[in-house]
Amino acid sequence: MPQGSGYSNVAVIPACLSYSHTVEVKGNSSLLIISGLNGYFPDGKNMPESFEERVS
Repeated sequence: MPQGSGYSNVAVIPACLSYSHTVEVKGNSSLLIISGLNGYFPDGKNMPESFEERVS
């Protein structure tokens, strides 16, 4: 992977084996890949439907 790239896992949801919650690839530009796994809050409630509500 290009220098400065990396993987990230949020603390509230444990990572699964070789799975990462986000992957960032940097080169001449950056690409951030966000997973679609675990659509629940830590208390077990469903997350909002829209992307905008989830990241606000």
